[in-house]
Amino acid sequence: MIELLVAILIMLIGIIATLSLVSTSMKTNTRANQLTTKTALGQQMMEDLLSLKDLPVEDPPATYPYNLNITDSDSLIAAGAGTYSATYATTQIEPAAPAEKPFLVRIDIKVTPVTNTDESVFESSAYRYLE
Repeated sequence: MIELLVAILIMLIGIIATLSLVSTSMKTNTRANQLTTKTALGQQMMEDLLSLKDLPVEDPPATYPYNLNITDSDSLIAAGAGTYSATYATTQIEPAAPAEKPFLVRIDIKVTPVTNTDESVFESSAYRYLE
C-alpha cells in the first residue's frame, strides 16, 4: 500500500512538472510570434520607405503614422500576435541647407503593440540620400 502511494506521488510530481513546461513553452512561443511579426512589419515598412522617391523632411523632425494595412487602417491585426501600429520620422543629416541636393536623411521607424502593452517596441533606423 505504501509503495502505491509513493508511486502515485512520484507520478503526480512528474505531471505537475510537465504541465509547467507546457505553460512556459506556450508563453515563449507567443513572445517569439510577436517578435517575428514586429520584425517582419518593420522590415516591410523600411523597404517601402526606402523605395519612395520623396520623403517628408521637416525641421524639427516630425513623426508620421505609417499605414500597415491595405484597408487604410491605423493598425494591423496579426492573427495570434496582436494588433500593431507604426510610425516613422525623417531627419536631415547633411548638408545643412535642405535646398542642396542630394542630402542624407535618417529614417527611424517604430512598430508598437496596441493590444499588449507589456510587449516591447520594435525600432530601427536607416540612412538614404534623397535627390
